[in-house]
Amino acid sequence: MNKKFRFWETEKRVSLGIAGVIVVIGLLSGCATVSRQYNAWSEYRTGVNLFKTEKYGEAHEHAKAALALKPEQPEFLTLLGWTSFRQSRFDEARRLFTRVHEKDKDGVAGPQGLAWVDYAKGKYDAAGKWFVKQQEWAKDHMGKTDWIYYGPGDTQYVHSIRSDAAYGLGLIALARGKTKDAEAFLQEALAYPNDFTGHGPILTAFGDFYFKAKNYEKARVHYEKALALKEDALTAAKRAWCLYHQGDKSGADQAFLRLASSSSDRRPGLYGLVFTRHVLGKVGEAKERLKELIRIDPYFADTTDLYNLIVKTRDWRLLWKDFAEGYFEKGDFARADFKLKGYLPLSKQDCEARLMSAWCALHLHGAKAGLAEFASLSDQRNCPSDQVATGRGAALLYLNRLDEAEKQFEKARRENPENLRAAVALGAVAFMKERHKEAIELYKSNLSLLPKEENYFSWPSHALNNLGWSYIKTEQYQEALQTFRKLQALHRNPVYPAIFDGLGWSLYHLNRPQEAKEAFEEAIRLSPKYASSLSGLSSVEGLKKKRSAPRSAIGPS
Repeated sequence: MNKKFRFWETEKRVSLGIAGVIVVIGLLSGCATVSRQYNAWSEYRTGVNLFKTEKYGEAHEHAKAALALKPEQPEFLTLLGWTSFRQSRFDEARRLFTRVHEKDKDGVAGPQGLAWVDYAKGKYDAAGKWFVKQQEWAKDHMGKTDWIYYGPGDTQYVHSIRSDAAYGLGLIALARGKTKDAEAFLQEALAYPNDFTGHGPILTAFGDFYFKAKNYEKARVHYEKALALKEDALTAAKRAWCLYHQGDKSGADQAFLRLASSSSDRRPGLYGLVFTRHVLGKVGEAKERLKELIRIDPYFADTTDLYNLIVKTRDWRLLWKDFAEGYFEKGDFARADFKLKGYLPLSKQDCEARLMSAWCALHLHGAKAGLAEFASLSDQRNCPSDQVATGRGAALLYLNRLDEAEKQFEKARRENPENLRAAVALGAVAFMKERHKEAIELYKSNLSLLPKEENYFSWPSHALNNLGWSYIKTEQYQEALQTFRKLQALHRNPVYPAIFDGLGWSLYHLNRPQEAKEAFEEAIRLSPKYASSLSGLSSVEGLKKKRSAPRSAIGPS
């Protein structure tokens, strides 16, 4: 939402463009201030343009840069709020929109942002109140005697706010099963132009309304109207499901096939093909489509409808292992373990599955439980002994039985020199024994073999984290910074505070306090009680005070 939007408004309803604002500022300020103001608005405009093209991460950085130049500017706060929102950083977005609202209690930018944050978090009562506040704001303007004299830009903005509020209220009514209210609100949303979302998502919501009522013909018509405005994989899939429920299985199959073949998001198409191919008697193809979907996203495939299809035959129930592998790779050990409990009774001697189960026990139930599972596998001798030794070593490492862990990792390396995890784990033993120079050499010798991307903070991430700290402990701060940068690049989403903590301490020791402060603050944003970064912030403040303290005048002796 809010792909096209306006972040500022004036109480006098004067359509003053950003360029005009800069001219006014220029008349009132000195040259240095003019330059600073111009740079701030330039960063802001760049951020807005990037936001419109859905480059939210880049837009976020420009919004931050604008705010750094001109703190507390409502427009900049609002843009930063929306870039945070679009990256699912809802708590951060809430704080920003709250600040906007506190600065302008009579304005609508704060309530609009807060409404969508609360809606996204499922807080429908709170969201509803904010949407009503939006709605009242728009109705108040539209009811003024001079409404007919509003400029086109201001009229469009007020209309968009009213449509946006009605759309939000309609979605809440839909979620609560209040069909009459949902229909009325969505009709109101379509009655006014909407520069925030456009009418496409509203038409899709109307389609959902009819789909839930099993009026598939009306639902399909609304989905097609939405698609005429903008292509969207999920909406196209919903249209295909209308065909499916109307009895046109072949038509639905072709629609799903087009989605699976050409859409950037193949999941809705693959999901639909599982059902259409199955009902058309192409059961083998249906199973292959499901396996492909599970590889891409096991969560998307884990539905009640697919469960009911899978449990019918043993051959399909073997797919529980595919689910387990998908979840295991993403670090969701609880779901992986649950799927393995369904799979292992069907294939008790499957070594891969049993090893996965042992690792799940380690992560879910602790080192002792994991050690017992790997010991059992060792006794049975059905799995590669180097893999079992690696697992036992990891459990012993967590139990701080470092000498025993080291022996297990060395055993794994002797039996399989290609066992990268065991080789890297020897670096962890050295690190935990505070043999930092040895840890550096062990990690460096395997650095090029580590994966370039991770789904969660697994052993390659721990390897880079330990290497970075080994560099810090040996006062090799530039190497530490480079290592933590590599760790950061390993993860698409910046959700691990340890990454930013390591960056912060590297930058601190390199006498780059402002960058260190920003890194520590990011770590604390992710984990407010992260002790190392809280300590880092205190150290940065101490360093700044030391630098700013006046030097004692020392005269000649």
